[in-house]
Amino acid sequence: MMVYLATTNKEANVNYLGPASLEEMAKQIYLVVGAAGPNKECLFKLEYASQDLSNAVREYSSTMLS
Repeated sequence: MMVYLATTNKEANVNYLGPASLEEMAKQIYLVVGAAGPNKECLFKLEYASQDLSNAVREYSSTMLS
């Protein structure tokens, strides 16, 4: 597992947008190319993982209520 940690210091992190909407963050991730290549694959995997986690939580919650 890889975890990306960043700073809000704009001098140290030129890619920090500041407070941004989900659309702005998605656009930034989609357009940036990092050392490992384009970040758009990361964006799509993040979306899939978020949906998968949401479904798992919903399923778990429904078993707790029954």
